[in-house]
Amino acid sequence: MTGIGGPGREILAYLAAHPDGARRRVIIDAVWPEDGKSLRLRDNRFYAAISQLRRTLVAATGGAIDDVFDHDDRRWRLRRDLFTVDLWQVDEALDARRRATTTADELAAILPLAATYTGHLSDDIAGAWAETHRENLRRQISDALVSITATVGEDNPQRLELLETLRRLDPYNEQLYVQIAATQARLGQHDAIASTYRHLVAALAEVGERPTSNTDRVFQAVMRPGPPGARSA
Repeated sequence: MTGIGGPGREILAYLAAHPDGARRRVIIDAVWPEDGKSLRLRDNRFYAAISQLRRTLVAATGGAIDDVFDHDDRRWRLRRDLFTVDLWQVDEALDARRRATTTADELAAILPLAATYTGHLSDDIAGAWAETHRENLRRQISDALVSITATVGEDNPQRLELLETLRRLDPYNEQLYVQIAATQARLGQHDAIASTYRHLVAALAEVGERPTSNTDRVFQAVMRPGPPGARSA
């Protein structure tokens, strides 16, 4: 939504990352780390950001919505009757995976992440709280995806979904691109392998690198379809 200032966006992001809510003082300390300013001034910053956010909501909804918070003297929360938050869906998927008792149940829990986790948590926010939460979430998702991917057969299209999600989490991991290409070859998607290679080259160029000669050889091999019925390397 346009018109929401940086502090307002950060407050929304903080409460999205803490769905059970947080005390006002804790939110203020996260969004405005101690900088020697008085408690009163920092409180004023908080309420100014809330007021701007509410005005923006009123203008955007024609007055239908004027607040997105449930709060009392102790805690502030986002109103779940108004919000659908991707982060909450990701957390629910991770919880479902932890409760799973079979590989099939674990896979069913994790697969929605391929569609839901399309970017890192609030990557435009540089606050320490956001960096910590962002990295913890990235690690949890990565660990879960690596674990379940190891159990999925190379001829299973769902393996490709999992690997592509891992690639978004770790775009400079050369071996992920090799695994993706190998899976595409197994699935007969030879035309897609060239695109995967281009993505790899572009990603590594961002950090001043290029694919190793061994990776180049692997891609050259899997881009050549074998005879009918043959399995790619």
